[in-house]
Amino acid sequence: MRILSLGADILFSPEITEPSGKTIFVLGGRKPDASWLADFVSRGRADIWAIDSGITACREAGLCPRVIIGDMDSVPPDDHEWARSSAASEFVYPREKDVTDFQLAIDELKNELRKQNGASNLIVTGGFGGRLDHLFSVLNTFAYSGALCMIDDRECVSLVRPDITVSVKFKTRPAAISLLPLSERCAGVNIGGVRWPLTNASLDRNFPWTVSNELPEGNSEITASCASGIVGLYCFF
Repeated sequence: MRILSLGADILFSPEITEPSGKTIFVLGGRKPDASWLADFVSRGRADIWAIDSGITACREAGLCPRVIIGDMDSVPPDDHEWARSSAASEFVYPREKDVTDFQLAIDELKNELRKQNGASNLIVTGGFGGRLDHLFSVLNTFAYSGALCMIDDRECVSLVRPDITVSVKFKTRPAAISLLPLSERCAGVNIGGVRWPLTNASLDRNFPWTVSNELPEGNSEITASCASGIVGLYCFF
């Protein structure tokens, strides 16, 4: 699968192709730019799920979600009613619960795919910004959700796992490139095409030091892989 956005092409190898296309979760964090979100969703077939105030982001981008889910505590009533009038499915949960709306949405997606004996490539947007505790929960939930990337018009984290190598072909020069160890220990980590490349490195989650790398002048492509663990390839524009 090739994901086009942020002035870059993000490619996953081996090539990921699923007959059911991609599922896009629009979370209730920092709202993506509306024109960017509309353009991003329009690139190929997508099943849109709006999670809580992600409903507002969808409405501003002119996108009707198929599924809406959450406790709806931060959704304006008129946005909620707009989504209810067009969504095929709605899952409303009490505010007092032990998991987040994002985590509930992942469970519902897995249940749906299990019933259909199907599969989908999950992409998350609307996950950045806001409070640190929210971002911490979103990032860690995302890392183990089976998703491919979390992206908006300013930032992107693509997941590098032993079975997936990530390549990024830049059309716009990024301000920063970082590797985020999302497992306790990540071994056999490689990144090439950057100012400070790594080969067969070990990264520990309790001492993340591989931040603020750069794209050298004259280069436009980077590649990252690992032998064990989960690493986030982060790009900031």
